[in-house]
Amino acid sequence: MTWNYRIVKTAEGFSIYEVFYDESGRPISCTERPTLDFFCETPDGVLEELEVIKAAGDKPFLERDAIGKPRSE
Repeated sequence: MTWNYRIVKTAEGFSIYEVFYDESGRPISCTERPTLDFFCETPDGVLEELEVIKAAGDKPFLERDAIGKPRSE
């Protein structure tokens, strides 16, 4: 299983969540709450984490209700 940060649309609006994927790359779950607070061991770790979160903006947003449901093909 892999994961990354993604922008997810919910009834409340858009935020950053950790999204988990199956072996085929399909989003199967995400964190219950947005992932905007985190702790790192060093200040550089904080900056590195922010860069990873920023990369979520390079991908299309996900609909929260669609995560974990079969794709319509």
